[in-house]
Amino acid sequence: MNLTKLHYFIEVARCGSFSEAARRLYTSQSNLSKQIGLLESELNIKLFRRTNRSVVPTKAGQYMYDRLRDVPDLINETCAKAKILDRDSNDLIRIGVIKSGSFNLMLSQIYRKLTEAFPEMDFELEYSDYSHLKTGFESSVFDVIVTKSYELPQTDQSVATKVLYSMQPAILVCKDEPIAQRGSVRMEELRDVGFIIMEQNEAPGYNRSFRSACAEAGISPKVVRRTRRMESLLMYAANGVGVGWTDMDVAIPRFAQTRPVPVSDAAPVEMVAVWHKDRRADIFDRVAELLGSFHEQTGNPFDIEGFPGWM
Repeated sequence: MNLTKLHYFIEVARCGSFSEAARRLYTSQSNLSKQIGLLESELNIKLFRRTNRSVVPTKAGQYMYDRLRDVPDLINETCAKAKILDRDSNDLIRIGVIKSGSFNLMLSQIYRKLTEAFPEMDFELEYSDYSHLKTGFESSVFDVIVTKSYELPQTDQSVATKVLYSMQPAILVCKDEPIAQRGSVRMEELRDVGFIIMEQNEAPGYNRSFRSACAEAGISPKVVRRTRRMESLLMYAANGVGVGWTDMDVAIPRFAQTRPVPVSDAAPVEMVAVWHKDRRADIFDRVAELLGSFHEQTGNPFDIEGFPGWM
């Protein structure tokens, strides 16, 4: 079993779709299906159950996915770390950014501002999911990460954090639903709705935040679908499967048939920058200050309709 086949298998299991996985892997759907078939033959294991609308891992496939899902990221992080160690990296700062929200939209502008403010430094900016940011920060692949407050890595006195901005939790609903026209909703009004949320192992802090908001409102949430990707949550909400739990910083693709509606009585979520105090702390503190001031100057870009999104 080579790494390419393993990567293909993990991406199909993660997306639950051959077409979406092929798009992410920059390959054809037919080649992807062929490689998965070869892997199944090589292992003599049926990895997926295929239906007209989705691809679901078998029991054996799910076991393999749970055990191997982080291998491609681990390989990439290890190679990246090795490259850093192989060169003088005193002038290089790597920043990891959570894959959603306004920082994704402004990434190129942020890069330009950083290089203008620190001409003597070299910057690498990469957006990623919660788990990759956490492991990348802990393994020093990233010097600074920008993430949601509920997904902070383990912090202690050696780690510094700075709040960049805050946002209100929100539900993501189909534009055709009457609630989509509301300026806001309260948690009590969501008592009987079906929620679409991220899977626990993909975003544990997000799940804790969701459960906490429900508990504070005294409601027992009805979860109708769990997803591994925010893109899938968006798709299910657009098709009226339920309402997605997110925040007002969510990136909505232009063609999406969804709209975020703020939940007025839920505790705000903070976007934070995190770095190690013992590693060029003076530089990282100044970088965090610039990131925070940049968002204050530009405001929330999602007030502007037509954002092309990250899908």
